[in-house]
Amino acid sequence: MSGVRVRLASTIGLIDSGIVPALAEQYRRRSGVEVGYAGAGTSAALERAKRGGFELVLAHAPSLEEQFVRDGYGLARYELMQNDFVLFGPRSDPAGIRTANSAAEAVRRIAASRAVFLTRGDGSGTHVKELDVWAAAEIDPRGQPWYRTDRSGALGNSAAAEAADALEAYILVDRATALAVAPRLRTLAPLYDGDPLLLNVISAIPIDPTRVPDVDGEQGARLLAWLLGPEARQLIATFGVDRFGRPLYVPRTGRIERAATDASKRRGGERRDP
Repeated sequence: MSGVRVRLASTIGLIDSGIVPALAEQYRRRSGVEVGYAGAGTSAALERAKRGGFELVLAHAPSLEEQFVRDGYGLARYELMQNDFVLFGPRSDPAGIRTANSAAEAVRRIAASRAVFLTRGDGSGTHVKELDVWAAAEIDPRGQPWYRTDRSGALGNSAAAEAADALEAYILVDRATALAVAPRLRTLAPLYDGDPLLLNVISAIPIDPTRVPDVDGEQGARLLAWLLGPEARQLIATFGVDRFGRPLYVPRTGRIERAATDASKRRGGERRDP
């Protein structure tokens, strides 16, 4: 199968953490098919996929993913894995978020203290989750002098965390980034986690080849089936243990039937399982 290739648009953090390269390499060994991948924030990754040239998207903003499927670009959402988000901040914790009883309370304390909070501001899954937390706190931080947008936000959570470190600012990052970047940070530390609101679910979405140009639906379905299977689940379940003493992700294989049903209705009831 030399020369055969399947293409994946992925959130940056999944590439930076190494899970996408590891899955791609294992799939190549198993199938002989090369997996090409390109990283962007979830919003940008979905926009790229609409223009063609990718068979699958890996994303972590369910509301954006559901709209992508409803609009006919994706066939369905499949939950692949999960971790969570962590609020980092200055070790001195001027806002006192260590003792907050919820993520919403934590950001309320940040707003009340007017401590600097750095947002990616780029429509990424992390940015969408951050906005969910502010919404839960019933606070709109936009326009506040302490709420700043990272110019490097589109480069991913690692770059944003390092920018926050330079500013001694609070920031929301995913668990994989938190573990990987923490040793490099001079001023910041993980201060708050554990709220169910901070759950981070990563989904795989096959692109509809009848709607989007330059999509190999057969190769996309094969890769998706492998990602949802036991070999990929085992890789996900153990990834990061050797380096961090704990996995970076937990397998969460399952189909989101609502999105699948929406796609099915558009095609007169046809179902396209991998």
